[in-house]
Amino acid sequence: MRTLNRHCQHTVCESAVSVSIITPLQMKLARTALGLGVRELAAAADVAPSTVQRFESGKGDMHSRTLDKVQRTLEDGGVIFIGPDADGGPGVRLKA
Repeated sequence: MRTLNRHCQHTVCESAVSVSIITPLQMKLARTALGLGVRELAAAADVAPSTVQRFESGKGDMHSRTLDKVQRTLEDGGVIFIGPDADGGPGVRLKA
């Protein structure tokens, strides 16, 4: 499991596109890529585990501030969120 740190926020690397709103699938992919469980991500982002689980399952939305906290936590952990472009839909990748 990767440790989460707070040294970068909303970083754009190489050709990656900064995404302001992430999808439930992107959140789940990012969490999984970092080796985090729902509870671990929720604790790191200071949100309720049920909030993360509900959003990832598509059964509910998140307030924009809450979603931003979760996104920053995942980005600080080493994930880059990629917006949709001519080559495909939204996605995630790990920082080099």
